[in-house]
Formats: sequence, C-alpha cells, structure tokens
Amino acid sequence: MINNTKKPNLNFYKILLISFIATILLVTFSYYFLDKPIAFFVNRIQLPFNYLLILFTNIKPYIYVSSLIGIMVYFFIQQETAFLKFPNFKPGLLVYSLSIIIANAFTDALKHDCGRDWPKTWYHHNLSLIHDHAYGFHWFHGSQAYSSFPSGHMTVICAAMIPLIIFLPKLRWLWIFIILFMAFALLFLDYHFLSDIITGSFIGTVTALCTKRTIDVTFGV
Repeated sequence: MINNTKKPNLNFYKILLISFIATILLVTFSYYFLDKPIAFFVNRIQLPFNYLLILFTNIKPYIYVSSLIGIMVYFFIQQETAFLKFPNFKPGLLVYSLSIIIANAFTDALKHDCGRDWPKTWYHHNLSLIHDHAYGFHWFHGSQAYSSFPSGHMTVICAAMIPLIIFLPKLRWLWIFIILFMAFALLFLDYHFLSDIITGSFIGTVTALCTKRTIDVTFGV
C-alpha cells in the first residue's frame, strides 16, 4: 500500500537550493576565468597514460545500457521473494536505473538548448576553442557540433555512482574514485571544459538524490 503521509524534508530542499546557487556561481567563475586557460594548458601537455583515460571514458554507453537492463530486471523480480534477504536491492536498483535515464535525458535536452562550442574539434570539423578560438554558446542550435555543455559523461557517471554510494556504502571510496577519475579524464583529454564537468556532476548528483527522495516519499520508506 502506498503511503503518501511522509512529510517533506525542508532541509533537503534548502540544501538543493544552496547547491544550485553555488553551482551557478562556480560555473560562471569557471566560464570566465578557468575554462580557457585550463583547455590551452591541457592541450600543451601529453600524459603518458592518455590511452587509459580514453578507454575509461568509453564506459558511458555501457552504464546507460545497464540502467535499461536494471529497469527490466526490477519489474521482472517484483514478485520474487528470494530478494527479501537483501531489502536494499530492489529500491537501489530502481533508483540507480531511473537516475541514469532521467539525468541523461535532461542533459541531452540542455546540450540542445545551450549549444556550446567544444574545447577541441571532434565532430565533422566543428568549430572549437583549440583549433578556431571559438568560445561561447549558440542557443537552441541543436547540433552535435555544439554539445559541450553540460558533460553527459559526468552526468551519467554521477547519476550511477551516487545511488551506489547510498546503497553500497562499504565501497563508497571506489565509487567516489570512479567519479573523480572520470572528471580527470574528461578534463585532461580536453573532452570538456571545467564548467561542463561541474554542471554535469551537479545534474547527475541531484537527479540521483531527488529520485531516491521521491521513491522514499512515495513508498513510505
């Protein structure tokens, strides 16, 4: 039976609001003072383990596929009693899967609306900061050539790792390391600007926390 009597946690929403304001300030500061210097600096250096970084960034589509599989598994095991010994498994699986799907969809929409230039040229000779000194936003452009902001990789990785931190806290340092390593890889491969990474991290994290909060309130957890 669904229980909707749980009162909203006002502190939760206050923290979200403060985090939102802080993110806007950080992104604004990064856009005007950090993004370009970092991108040019990274372009001048060559890390000896770049191949490892590139390989690691390729996990994004697999994480997204895992969320789709997770949704199917969740509904398939609804009537199964074998998982009663693991009470966190089904809610954790649901939060994990929904967080990734929702966060990814939201980020894709923002990419379309914001239309930011990439640090480097990746797609059909697109304009970029490194090659063309192109830097800015092309609002509602709706093209892959202008899709740097926000980072979809950071969105998905945070949307996946935050539920794992919550439901599998014993391995939380592993999940945190994965988040930080993805941010490092995206930045030092010049795949994204720092502000793209900050925004993607915020979207993924908040989506995961709000998804868990919604499920908790809806089902009276």
